[in-house]
Order: sequence, then C-alpha cells, then structure tokens
Amino acid sequence: MLTLFLRSAQHRRVAVASTVAAAALVMAACAGGVDTAESDPTGEAPILEIIDATPSVLTGVGPTLEKPIMLDIPEGSNSFRIEFDCEGPGAFAIEFGTMLEATAGSHRGECSSTSEFVWPITESFRSALRIFVHDEASWTLTPAFSPMPFLTDASIGADCAAFVPIVSALSNADHGYRYYNAVDEDEWSERIALATADLDALAASAESELKDVFAGVRATLGGDVGMALDSAYDAVTTIHTACSRNHTAVYYMAEFGG
Repeated sequence: MLTLFLRSAQHRRVAVASTVAAAALVMAACAGGVDTAESDPTGEAPILEIIDATPSVLTGVGPTLEKPIMLDIPEGSNSFRIEFDCEGPGAFAIEFGTMLEATAGSHRGECSSTSEFVWPITESFRSALRIFVHDEASWTLTPAFSPMPFLTDASIGADCAAFVPIVSALSNADHGYRYYNAVDEDEWSERIALATADLDALAASAESELKDVFAGVRATLGGDVGMALDSAYDAVTTIHTACSRNHTAVYYMAEFGG
C-alpha cells in the first residue's frame, strides 16, 4: 500500500556558508556534475536555488508497480534530485522518466541505507517515478528540482561505452556455453581470451575513475568454463553503478536467446 504525505510546493532560496556550499557542490559533482561558480569577491555566502517538488515528501511500503508517481516539473527545472531512505529486506531500484527517453535511467542500491541520486531533465521529459522494493520494505523519498543542469562526465561516459562490447562478449561466451549449448569449451576459451585482451587494453587506456575497477574485473575473472563473469560480479556492479549515476549506462548486446 502506498501512502503519500503531501506538503505544498514552494520556491526557496537558501543561503549557505561557503564550506557547506562547497560540500554540496562536491556531492552533486559525484552524482553527475555541476556548473562551477566563480568566487564571490564580496565574501558573502553564495545562493543556491532549489525548486521544491509537489509533493515534497513521499512515503510508502512496497513497490509502486501498478501506478507510477507523477510529479509536476516546475518551470525552469534542469535536473531532478532525490534523497531516498529505505528500511527492509533486499535491494531497491528507482526509475525516473520512461525508457523511451534518452535521459531516463534507474538507480539501484541496498535497503537500510540513505542514497542521493540526480537525473537530467529535457523539455519533453515525462516525470513518471517508479520505485521497486521488497513488498515489506518501507521507504521515504524527498524530491527536489533545480535549475542547475546535470553534466555528464565525458571521461566516464567514454569508458562506459568502451566497456559495453567487452562485458557483452564475456557474457555471451558464458551464456552461450552454459545455457544455449551454442559454444563449446574451446570456443568459450577463445572468446574469453579475446575479450580479456580488450579488457587489458581498456584498463591501460581508461582516463576516468573506472580505470582501477576495470583492472579489478580483469583480476577476478573466473577460469571455470561458462562462469568467467561470476567471480567478477562485485567489480562489474561497481562499474554499472558509476555509469548509471553518470547517465551513460552499461548495457548488454545479447548474442543468444533474443
């Protein structure tokens, strides 16, 4: 059952001390990038404008599968930010927008934690918000819109795009052998060797924070036939999370079963 607690929408301008403002900018940059403001020669605290959402707080128990939450996007909004608290078993996923939109995307995490996420907004954006949690998990979501644009980190985006054919090749080798009987042991070994060589090259050339994580995937690839990716699950998940936060998500190009 979904219970919504509504408060009236409002615009607020928040003056914050310079140290707090700097921390806020760093947090936003980690979520995907912000414009960098010039220093104020007067020494006054900078002004950060937040456009509150309607409703301003949402709470519920279980997923919103049958009826997504629709939020009105205030005029002048360029990004959408949420703080999400979840208590209960299992993981969660939050999707904002629709999968037909280039700026749509989902963020994931484990319940019993507080998370912050950011989405970009375009003129044609449709504000459908979906929450996927365990039936018994309770959650609280605080949404806010901002005129501050979401900036994708180009180096992370390039590394995420380069990882797509590599992780797809590894997955196809495993699945082709394990589930579809389309790849024998010799071919599996050849496919893994080729993908591993590409992964080594990516780990050497990557220019983003993912460089060491690519090396971690390489170091943890399994040698059991049909299970190369299984032991690298944690490192691959770290890459998925970073790419999703940057809104340059990793996807799989499936060769079998489609």
